[in-house]
This record gives sequence, structure tokens and C-alpha cells, in this order.
Amino acid sequence: IAVVQPIFAAEPRPNFLIIIADDLCWRDLGYEGSPDVKTPNLDKLHSESMHLRGMFNPATSCSPTRHALYTGLYPIRSGAYPNHTRVYDGTKSLFSHLKEAGYRVALQNKEHVGPKPSFPYEHIDGADDLAVTRSFVTRDPNQPWFMVFASNDPHSPWTRGPVYDPAKITVPPYLHDNETTRDLLAKYFGEISKLDEQVGALMKMLEDTKHVED
Repeated sequence: IAVVQPIFAAEPRPNFLIIIADDLCWRDLGYEGSPDVKTPNLDKLHSESMHLRGMFNPATSCSPTRHALYTGLYPIRSGAYPNHTRVYDGTKSLFSHLKEAGYRVALQNKEHVGPKPSFPYEHIDGADDLAVTRSFVTRDPNQPWFMVFASNDPHSPWTRGPVYDPAKITVPPYLHDNETTRDLLAKYFGEISKLDEQVGALMKMLEDTKHVED
């Protein structure tokens, strides 16, 4: 009696890049209709992508947001419900599951999650240094990778990006239109454009490393 074992070709495993902004209001993007903020790279990515308009955050402060995204758990269930917090010991994240599946995993820039055993990523410093990003992506062509690029922009203090003229920007009706508001909004808009520059650089890095299609 001959026993024939079927042979299945291994499915190619995609790579994953998650880009996270910090303290960004969705209204303040070009493709969302902002009359002032210039985000050409995000606008292009939007035109090429699926656009989810019904997404809600279970906890809108910084650390619980990140814990919820990485674990898929409500903050009250994971333990990460106050800000500057951590999940319960033994909780697994996307980094845990994909690392167990053979992926190379990393996070660049802002962390704000813990404990380390629940988020076993390689941490990469450098907000604008995509040479280190590229080095991680290209380290081993035979191993799939998962990476979070967690930008610090446009979190205050707003000190980066192009200069917007405070006198020419549009102040939304839910804010008081005064000199201070205009000055701070203009600086905040500059950091959104800085985030957009990072997105453009990341997209170019994917093109240069032949990862656009995978």
C-alpha cells in the first residue's frame, strides 16, 4: 500500500508596515478636506488605499491607544486603561504572534507600551533616519518582517516642519480665534507636514527595496 503525502507550496508571507502619528486629529489632513495643511504623500497613499471611515478608538489617550492597537484587546481587559501604563503579564501582542510565526519584528521611535515580554520587538531609534529602517527591512531577504513606525509628530512641542503663516490659516469654529490659537495651530500644522515627509520617505524606501507589492 503506497501512502502519498500531498505537498503544498508554502504561501508567500506578506510584510507589514504600520505608521502611527502622535496626537493627530483626522480632520487636519489634506485628503480629509483641511483647507490649510499640505499632506501630498498621505494624500497619494490615500488614493491608492482602502479608506476606513468608521473606525473608533476604545481609549483616546496615548498609551492605551497603542496597547489596544497592538494587542487587539479593550484596555479594561488588557489592564492598559490609564495613560503611561502596561498590560497584564502574559498578554500577547502582534509582535509576539508574528515573532512566533518566524517574522522579524521592530518598532521605530515612540514606544509607550509594556512590559517588554509582551512586546518583544527590536527598538530602532531615529525619527528621520531611514537608513536604519532600510537596514532592518533588508537584513534577511528570506525572513518576512513586521515593523511599526511610531512617529513623534505632530506631538507638542511643535518645533519641526515647514512654517505656516498664522495669519493665513483657517481656525475651526470649535476653537477661539485669537493670536495664540493661530500661532499654535500654525506650528502644529508644520509638524503634520513633517509627518507627511516621513510617510513619503517610507514609501520611497519600500520602492527602493522592492517591497511595494509585498
